Amino acid sequence: MVTISIVDFTVVKIFLQSMHKYIPVLSIFEIAQSDTPFMSTSTSQPPKQIARIRIPETEFVAVTAYQNSTITQLKIEHNPFAKGFRDGGERKRSTPESYADRINSQLLLT
Repeated sequence: MVTISIVDFTVVKIFLQSMHKYIPVLSIFEIAQSDTPFMSTSTSQPPKQIARIRIPETEFVAVTAYQNSTITQLKIEHNPFAKGFRDGGERKRSTPESYADRINSQLLLT
């Protein structure tokens, strides 16, 4: 029996770090008929790995900024975690107040 539908992939989240290279690997395991994928219920040996496939064309580097506005728009539309790219979602960056600005503001208060 070959299946990919038993596991609920909607709950799986993989967190990536920006500017790191990732290499997806496809692993194929043989499991006993009574077991469910990734959770062996039998007390026998763990599932046997039949194949481990690395496809060089799938390597990628995770990024957080895009030069292409079309790609940025696609990320906004399809990635619910892309909060920083949405309107009003930019982080508020405060610049440190300079010494001269502090002195001037104190002089204005007196």
